[in-house]
Amino acid sequence: MKSKQMEVGDGGPMKTEGGAGESPTPLNISAQKTQRTGVKWSHIEAEYGGLLWLLAEQERTVLGRLAELDHTLAAAQAEKSLRLARGVAQLHRLIGQLEDRCLPQDVGAS
Repeated sequence: MKSKQMEVGDGGPMKTEGGAGESPTPLNISAQKTQRTGVKWSHIEAEYGGLLWLLAEQERTVLGRLAELDHTLAAAQAEKSLRLARGVAQLHRLIGQLEDRCLPQDVGAS
């Protein structure tokens, strides 16, 4: 007689030898389920690996961008600090000039 197909588990076909009244053995069913489970796990592992790679790539991109921003902010902070130091120095000079103008008059008046 010819083989027939039966629906087992998740709907996958299973071939059995023999006539119309025979059913698949539990060992055959178990082996097929194990094989399908292994294939599913392989797909899951492959997808997980791809997602893990994508996440690592995005992390590298974000860290690179953060490094650029850090450099930009450090340069801006250095520029502002330099301008502030120049402003303080200029104020110090102006205060000195005012003191020079005002102190001789005050000293002579006492």
